Amino acid sequence: MPKYDFVLHPRVKGFVWYVQTLRQVGGIQAVHDITVGYPDDIVCNERKVVLGHLPGQVHFHIKRYSIDQLPLDDKGLEDWIRTRWQEKEDRLHKFYSQEHSKRLFDGCQYRQPNFFRAGVLWLVLFMWCIAACWFIKLILISWPFRIYCTLLSVFFVSVTVKYGGMGRLEMEVYEKLHKPALKWAVKNN
Repeated sequence: MPKYDFVLHPRVKGFVWYVQTLRQVGGIQAVHDITVGYPDDIVCNERKVVLGHLPGQVHFHIKRYSIDQLPLDDKGLEDWIRTRWQEKEDRLHKFYSQEHSKRLFDGCQYRQPNFFRAGVLWLVLFMWCIAACWFIKLILISWPFRIYCTLLSVFFVSVTVKYGGMGRLEMEVYEKLHKPALKWAVKNN
């Protein structure tokens, strides 16, 4: 197994299983390869985030591979994903070997920050903080709201215990409404 300095080892079996399963049901058109680079500082733990040590910039290298470009057999897919991972390792090695102020991915188009969008996101964050404060205040002063929150919590706990979460309940409802789409699953089990 190769030694990587900048990426974790790929989950080869999982990747192959997902691609082959999604091919069977027609649920995949492309695979997107996304590599993330931090030119200033790599945030490596939660303590740094809590203390406000966030990267000033984040660079993304994105490449789209059409499903037609991927090999059809399992062994070919395993080799393909391992090759992509080695490319990621090489790309990040080159990225981090550059001087801090000049770190860029080769052959990428860079966009200037959108300060209007950033301002809107800060406004949204501020509004959610105010909403959270009002929510806490309502819980403390309003008994009907406490009952509502209690019933909602009991509902979500019940769904989690019985179905394993809202996502699984959603899938179960979907399966009951779309039984013909399950022929492939029955055939493969």
